Amino acid sequence: MWLSHCAPVWAEEDSSPVPLIVRQRTGPDGEMLPMTAFNRELLGYFERSLGARFDYRPYPWKRAAALALHGEGLLWGMPKDADETGTLVFSEPVYATNIWMVARKADKLKVDGLKDLKGKVLSAFRGCRYTGEFEAMRDKLFRVEEDPDSFVIRLRKLHMGRVDVVLLHSRRATAEEVLKNLDVSLPEIDDLVILPKPMQREQIRFAALRDSPHAKWIPKLNQIIAKGRKKGEIQKIVEDS
Repeated sequence: MWLSHCAPVWAEEDSSPVPLIVRQRTGPDGEMLPMTAFNRELLGYFERSLGARFDYRPYPWKRAAALALHGEGLLWGMPKDADETGTLVFSEPVYATNIWMVARKADKLKVDGLKDLKGKVLSAFRGCRYTGEFEAMRDKLFRVEEDPDSFVIRLRKLHMGRVDVVLLHSRRATAEEVLKNLDVSLPEIDDLVILPKPMQREQIRFAALRDSPHAKWIPKLNQIIAKGRKKGEIQKIVEDS
């Protein structure tokens, strides 16, 4: 067992499962999908380092954020500037992800800022929330359609002209890398383009209600993040997944 003599000193004190609220992934028919292999490996790394077990609690993102704001557990993956209440305490960034925009080549779309998306229809994963600026413009400057966690379905919607832009989360640094690593076999892909500049860059963190018992985990998680960065362990998981 990994809870041995080399386990962290707080392992015995915090032996009960740690509630971790995560975004629920859904399929085309609304069915719940399992956690991605990347998240399983990365969060497993934190479990082993903490000497504790997470009690995973998947919810649609809006519900997940509300539960965290009521002190129901740790929250995984909320952008820091999406907390309009200021009542959450955040860990240091675990890794960064880019939000890329996929469009039709024929549209010759150029986007230098969110205002360039005026009148456009965007496809986002169901339940996703972005920065405060994006959310302030949602369904005002542009419209957002929330779709299942199926990239193929979303690309087909784009190809058929039902949406103008598909938002794509990727840890890759350039549009070329994103395209190269797309695990999609779709003839229509040749008619689409990934815009060269990401819409935004998000720092992925843990969070907890500031005055809740779960906030005690944030300093411990920060220790693991600092150690994992120094040893290159987190970066290896990010790059290999």
